[in-house]
Amino acid sequence: MRQPCPRDGWSGSFGPRGPDRATGVRPAAALTRRSFLQRVGLGAFAIGGASWLDLAPQSSAAPTDSLARTAPAYPGRVVEVANASVASAEVQQDLVTRMLERGLIELTGARDAATAWSLFVAPTDIVGIKVNTLSGPGCSTRREVVQAIVAGLRAAGVKDENIIIWDRFESHLRRTRYQVQQRPGGIRCYATDSVGVGNDSDVFYQANVLEWFPEHLKRDLQSQFAASYNNSHFSAIFTRHITKQINVPVLKDHNIAGMTLALKNLAFGICGNTERFHPTPINCDPMIAEVCAHPLVRARNVLNVADCLTVLYEGGPIVDPQYVLPYGALLVGTDPVAVDRIGLEILERIRTPKGLPSLWKTTTPPKYLQSAGRLKVGVESLDLVEHRKVGVTG
Repeated sequence: MRQPCPRDGWSGSFGPRGPDRATGVRPAAALTRRSFLQRVGLGAFAIGGASWLDLAPQSSAAPTDSLARTAPAYPGRVVEVANASVASAEVQQDLVTRMLERGLIELTGARDAATAWSLFVAPTDIVGIKVNTLSGPGCSTRREVVQAIVAGLRAAGVKDENIIIWDRFESHLRRTRYQVQQRPGGIRCYATDSVGVGNDSDVFYQANVLEWFPEHLKRDLQSQFAASYNNSHFSAIFTRHITKQINVPVLKDHNIAGMTLALKNLAFGICGNTERFHPTPINCDPMIAEVCAHPLVRARNVLNVADCLTVLYEGGPIVDPQYVLPYGALLVGTDPVAVDRIGLEILERIRTPKGLPSLWKTTTPPKYLQSAGRLKVGVESLDLVEHRKVGVTG
């Protein structure tokens, strides 16, 4: 059965009332829902005459030359790489690495995996690997998948000191046995709420959720969800610390959004102050889609590698072991909407023989997928998704 979703809390530099009034800091790159919808699809994202590149100042260590290098896009194409034994008690690192390599070659048509990786990242990039560790050891991004990505980045010439494994909350990383490490000199692993990180004061998504609720519910919403503050600031990791990102979500049922995979890991992993988007009737829609349509998200997130070695098909995102099923696959694609659409089909195929209703017939269907399709974040129609299935032996 569906369980209450754990409260995600506020991460970053600002409290629920917004920026520190004493400092006079006010966000300069506000993106309202109205202005956002006016600007999507109209070329370069601009506010006050500045391009979106101007909205994402880099750290002193982050090169800016590779930002102009556009990674290839394969709209609607999703490669499902499967191996029946990979989700056994002891996951074999070599097998996961070969699965990812096979998926990238199939996705890109490159002659080998190193060539495929070099299409997405350059040696000068600082690459973020956005994991999902919300659900703890029972159903989070496996470290073997991350290690396979690290091997590919190395093959493309990216140095270890230019690789950052990250998530929103340091406590989530630790309980999933990721070793938090912020010191330079090797692969780093830290969170938006780690010391000295926080959210970016200049880049945020803005939505007044109180507009969605009747008057008698607004007071509760304001007190419980900090709903009176309209901004969801982007993590400084995403805007300032990295130049490219690999999104590594986990396929899970979600009792509020319907499901969670590439789009939700992007949108609500990048932003803080997202708890206010969860209550009914919002159920995270259209907020997930609108954040993912931001030009910075489109440009910086160059690849999605969905960890479907095991799947949480009911009761998510809280893990009940009876609903965790070994599936033994990775989904690889540049189009997060298409990746989610195939993920939804996987969940539906698992749920049907178990007597569970279609997610579209539950009280919380994944409506954000349709919104993402309307905003042209990617391909939402299953008829238009190019679903390639390949197998790896071993």
